[in-house]
Amino acid sequence: MSLQSLRAMRINRQKPTNCVQIVVGERPKNYHDSEATVYVSPSENPRLMDFRPLVGLRFVLFQIGNCSALALATLDAAVAAGGRCVAASLPDGTHAAVKFDDPKDCNRLAFWVGQSREALCQ
Repeated sequence: MSLQSLRAMRINRQKPTNCVQIVVGERPKNYHDSEATVYVSPSENPRLMDFRPLVGLRFVLFQIGNCSALALATLDAAVAAGGRCVAASLPDGTHAAVKFDDPKDCNRLAFWVGQSREALCQ
């Protein structure tokens, strides 16, 4: 999914059923467009992208490859537009998630992020 298709979905008063996945960096071999995935390539400037379709949506940022500056710029732009980052996954497989009131929710999110990264990077 691109930001344009996410925008069209939001205009129709719909939203993805899960967290939006923002994949930043090298396109993974197993990358598949879905209703909840936005890809930011190394050649793009996130500061010039319109992330407003993320307003009020939760997202997980996946950094693929050595592109920390691109990932941070994307994170800043998405949050500034009104998105809510609930987790970030780094190239070495580590990930961080926001704290939830219920530790089970945090554990489920961490598991989902790990599984999603594994699927992306197979």
